[in-house]
Formats: sequence, structure tokens, C-alpha cells
Amino acid sequence: MPLNPVTLNQAFQDLFADPPDSADACADAWAQAATDYLSGLTQLQTAPDLSSVKTSLKSTFSTIFTATPTEGSGATTATLMEAAFSTLGLEVMLRVTATGIYVATAPIPPVGFSGLFGVSLTHEEAASKFSTAIDTWARTGTTTLIATPFTVSPWI
Repeated sequence: MPLNPVTLNQAFQDLFADPPDSADACADAWAQAATDYLSGLTQLQTAPDLSSVKTSLKSTFSTIFTATPTEGSGATTATLMEAAFSTLGLEVMLRVTATGIYVATAPIPPVGFSGLFGVSLTHEEAASKFSTAIDTWARTGTTTLIATPFTVSPWI
């Protein structure tokens, strides 16, 4: 099953329309959405699941979401989210490469969160913008088949 931006958008629609009551629950929802989306990566289908990655990502998001907001904290949140997704991309890259079928290259940062935090958006707009940014970023990752014809392809 390939990467599916529609399901990612729906996960964010649900999350943003009815946000969880706690930072921890919000972190869990973000981690679930991101790992569910990347679990669809075609080149990852023979690799171990992303459950341990989800646990680590949830912890990172929880730390980000429990930070005390301050004036201008949108930029800081965006920077921390960029770092979290860079780490996520590296984790997925390692799992794809571990299959022994491909050599993977992680997606190229940034995801593009800088313009999304600290601005007023409806939940539909936010879901669309976040899912599009993540999908566009994820597709900059590549895999190279470790056999003839050594095909290089984007993450799909």
C-alpha cells in the first residue's frame, strides 16, 4: 500500500476538529497519524513495523506540546517539529535499508512547518496544510534497489 495523503489529511481533520484534552493525548494522535502514514511506504512493506518509532515520536511530541507557550513560540514549535520529523525520516530510512532490498535516503528537510505554527487556520485548512507539507517532504526520500537495474525511486 503506497503513502496515502488522504488518510493523513483525515487523521489531522479528526485531530484538529476535536483536539485531545491533554498534551500527551495530542502527542499520541500526532505520532499515530505520522507513523500510520509512513507505514504505507511501499518500500517498507518487508520491514519491521513502526511501533517502536511511534513510541519514541510520541515522547518527543509530548515534550514539545507540554512546553510552556511564550510570545513567538510558534517558531520554536516549528523548529522542534522539524527536528522530530527529521529523526522520523532517518528511522524509516534505516528500516527500509535493513530490509536488504533497498538502500534508502531520508527525506530532505525541512518539512515546512515554519509557516504553519502561530497562524490562524480553520481545522480543515490546518489539516490540509500539515498533511500536504508532510506528504511533500516524505516523497523527497528515495530508495535504490540493491540489484540490477539499481533503480532509484522516490518514497511512494
